[in-house]
Amino acid sequence: MITRVIGITFAFDQACSASVYNKGRTNTVSRLILADKSNAKAAALLAEPLSYVIKGRFPHFARVDAITAVPMTVAKFEQKGVDHALELAKAVGRELGVPLIPGFLVKTRDPAKSQHESNLRERFENVKGCYAASTLPPGIGSVLLIDDTYITGSDLHYCAEALKTTGARRVFAACAARGVMIPGGGAGYLEGYFDAQ
Repeated sequence: MITRVIGITFAFDQACSASVYNKGRTNTVSRLILADKSNAKAAALLAEPLSYVIKGRFPHFARVDAITAVPMTVAKFEQKGVDHALELAKAVGRELGVPLIPGFLVKTRDPAKSQHESNLRERFENVKGCYAASTLPPGIGSVLLIDDTYITGSDLHYCAEALKTTGARRVFAACAARGVMIPGGGAGYLEGYFDAQ
C-alpha cells in the first residue's frame, strides 16, 4: 500500500509486531504503550510478547549483530523523561541476548507537524531528514530496529535508511504493536481492521 500511495519502498528488510495498537482500544498492549510514554517499567512487559513472536515466527531477527531503537530528540527526552523505544530495545535485547548499540542513531529535529495530526503522506514528509546515523563499528552488519508502534513505518523507514547509509547490510524492524491508518487522507486509525481479518 505504501509503495502504491506515496512511491516509497521501505528501507528495512522485514518488520513484525506482537499485537494491535489503537488509542481507542482497551487491550493490554495498547494500555502498556500509552503507559510506557511516562513509565519505563512498562517496557519489560511489552518486550515479553514481542520477544516471544520474534523467537517463534521471526528467529532470524534474533540472529542480528546488534539491536537499537528509533531515537527521540534530546529536547523531547528532557520533556518526557523516558525514551520508551530505547527502554523497549533494552528489554528485548536482554530477552534475545542481542547487544544494544544506543547512540548510533540520532533524531536531529522533531517534525514541524505532529505525526498524530498527519495523514499517511504527511507522516513520511514530516520525518524525512530527521534521522542520522554514525558509522557502525566493524562486525555490525545486521541490526534489529525497535519502536513501540508501527503505524505507517515512516520513522522505521528513515532510521533504516540512515543505518544502511552508514554500513548496515540488513535492518529488521520490530514493534510492540501495529496500527492501521484510515485510508483516503485521514489522520486517525482504522477501527476494526484487524478484527475483520
